[in-house]
Amino acid sequence: MVGRGAWRWAAAAVAIPGLAFGLGAWRIASLEGETTRTIRFGVVQPNIPLLWEGDAAKQDKLARLREPSARAQAGGAEIVVWPENMYPWPLDRPMLRDVADDDRVLGRHALPTLFGAGSIADADKYAHNTAFYMSGEGEIRGSYDKVLLVPLGEHIPLVDPDWATAQMPGLAHNLAGAGPTRFVVEPGPPGSGAPAVSLGPLICYEDVFAEFARGVAGVAGGVEVFVNLSNDTWFGALSEAWEHQALAQFRSVEHRIPMVRSVNSGPSAAIDRAGRIVASTPQRVADQAALVPAELLLVDVAIGRDTETVPTVFARGGWLLLHLCRALALGLLIELWWRGRRAKLGR
Repeated sequence: MVGRGAWRWAAAAVAIPGLAFGLGAWRIASLEGETTRTIRFGVVQPNIPLLWEGDAAKQDKLARLREPSARAQAGGAEIVVWPENMYPWPLDRPMLRDVADDDRVLGRHALPTLFGAGSIADADKYAHNTAFYMSGEGEIRGSYDKVLLVPLGEHIPLVDPDWATAQMPGLAHNLAGAGPTRFVVEPGPPGSGAPAVSLGPLICYEDVFAEFARGVAGVAGGVEVFVNLSNDTWFGALSEAWEHQALAQFRSVEHRIPMVRSVNSGPSAAIDRAGRIVASTPQRVADQAALVPAELLLVDVAIGRDTETVPTVFARGGWLLLHLCRALALGLLIELWWRGRRAKLGR
């Protein structure tokens, strides 16, 4: 016969998933009631191959960014997003306005644009990996330097970077940024009068670090949308880009705000406040021998809260989770050690 205790465990095993599902469905439904407006984003996916060098290639790269941006404006986009470090030329710091020649960012559109580029000051030996916010008038109104640099690919620890890059030219060294920030963006063409939206920039794999994203959400004034500028082309058209996207979805779940991701060769996506993919592009093979046309994701993103006014439980106490996991692991190790010790003593 099955004991009463076994039935209790069985009932709990059935009830807990059901309760979790019900709670999740209720929370997701409650988010719909928070929507105050939607903003149409034009997310550019240029499909630029790696190590595509030369003056002609740089002009082609810029054309792959401009053409979808023009389509975005024609399609009613209010904000345009380009991927990480895809603007073909390094920019001087401090960057105050769009460049004045044919290489300008706003070559075929006049919308607020978030774009990635290398940037370097005259006094600096190394560059930054930077996300810029340029208004529709061509003014730089915000910039963010990537903080969490990829070891060896963007940051060479312990040894002299110049020595290391001389030994292996594929290595690179950048300067890290000072910390999280936010961009307060006025959507739409100049003079549209639309209320501003606060965007939290994340570059590359910064969107997979829960604690770092919590810091972005915690900036003064809060953010309403996470915006990720990324380039996963280094890994080919394999599973890495999908894993990156799946991990990024948790940031929206944790803070109940949407995320927009512009990824050079895809998948680019819009993630809603419940962590669901609401629109995306395909992943592409970015190959110089078989170029894929640039693509555009035109998507309306629902906005309902900012992270300062309505912080989530995770935003307030998420820092405890890591310490609780450490304490649990330590407790299990102590328990295993104690059991082994008792076994040796024959108790």
